[in-house]
Amino acid sequence: DCEINRGPVKTLGFWAADQVCGSVPLFRLRKNHDHFYTISAPERDRAIRELGFDDLGIAGYVWRSP
Repeated sequence: DCEINRGPVKTLGFWAADQVCGSVPLFRLRKNHDHFYTISAPERDRAIRELGFDDLGIAGYVWRSP
């Protein structure tokens, strides 16, 4: 919960700052105060094109499964 300066409630997963074996980009988007994260480039593009989100780039790299 980094947006309001509290500690995380629970761990949802892990990410890497640089792309490593088997990882995929985690795209970060924002619309006003709403944040949207996805690993899908088509979903990112639709959110930008049709829903008015701004592309904030790649937040990090994640794995599709443990």
